[in-house]
Amino acid sequence: MIKHALTLAHRGDIILIDAALQGNQIQPNAIDITCDHLYRNSMISSASNHKFVLSNDTTTHVVKEQVDPVDNYYKNLLLPVYYFESNLEITIPWGFVAWLVTRSSLNRNGIRVESGLYDAGFKGKIAGTLYNHSGVNIDLQRGARVAQLVFAEAETLHKYDGQYQST
Repeated sequence: MIKHALTLAHRGDIILIDAALQGNQIQPNAIDITCDHLYRNSMISSASNHKFVLSNDTTTHVVKEQVDPVDNYYKNLLLPVYYFESNLEITIPWGFVAWLVTRSSLNRNGIRVESGLYDAGFKGKIAGTLYNHSGVNIDLQRGARVAQLVFAEAETLHKYDGQYQST
């Protein structure tokens, strides 16, 4: 069953750590997630031979470089893939999961947002990947709402104990 984050917060089930949640981020069934920091794959703009490696023992992540806003906008975004991070930090409680879905206004313009499932026990910033399938440059205001975080009740076998954001 899908639950609204504010209902969970009032029950004490979920902790919204970031007090900067704006009223316009609260939607009927989700919380809007903003793009507060934007990154691109550094291999695109350099001669680096760094690559993503995934094995049973280790993960080596893609090296990212920050995109600096100009007049509070990330301008002329034509590359097909960017990574974004929101300033919103959350804790997912026992018995719940969350995931990001693309805002319909972006979807209608050929832009998609993806992220993994946020398991019970996850604590940290919400982040994702922004895909530009439109074929045109995008100007994205820093702090623009790009995705919605949806919560659902789920059987939880154990809490998330990963180290993704600290590696």
